[in-house]
Amino acid sequence: MLTAIPRDETRPVRARLMDIALRCFAEQGYHAVGLRQLASELGLRAGSLYAHIDSKESLLRDLIEDGYDQLIESARQVLYAKPRPAKPLRALIRHHLDYQTEHAAWYFLATIEARHLPREQCNEIIELQRQYAALLQEALPANPAHPNPKGMTEHMIGLLNGTPQLKPRWQEVRRLDGWEVDLEQLILRQWLRPSQSANA
Repeated sequence: MLTAIPRDETRPVRARLMDIALRCFAEQGYHAVGLRQLASELGLRAGSLYAHIDSKESLLRDLIEDGYDQLIESARQVLYAKPRPAKPLRALIRHHLDYQTEHAAWYFLATIEARHLPREQCNEIIELQRQYAALLQEALPANPAHPNPKGMTEHMIGLLNGTPQLKPRWQEVRRLDGWEVDLEQLILRQWLRPSQSANA
């Protein structure tokens, strides 16, 4: 169970609402949480939330988008650090795993609860996912012969996103020490053997 976020009346209402919604959506599931509950935790009436959000769907979308923005920006800092990492792919894999651990509630929303958003609300999220995939692809060594770099990157993200699923509950995710080396080797083997990855 996540630790309850203490009420801080000095913070803007929207910032407090985002924190509370992130916790409640992750702990209870998006559909199980109503605006009345969120308003109650803020000490407000449900109707007053519409001064800060358009809808519950837009709140979920904004939470997911904000998390991707942070993920992308922090990944760029890792990839473009000076000096550049000697093993950029390994560095990004380590960063990805750490981000999952440190932002477990967001990760749950982005990979599980995002299915509740209508297609028209997902365009910006899809674009952010593409930007992140491009960073991971940039970390791969050059291989012009590979027939499907985009497909390979999608499989790589799927592999990385699946690692916390080894735990029975998302709240129990722990830092996967040393996994970045094994995952890097697995990804590179597939990336550098295009004949086996062409139809992946």
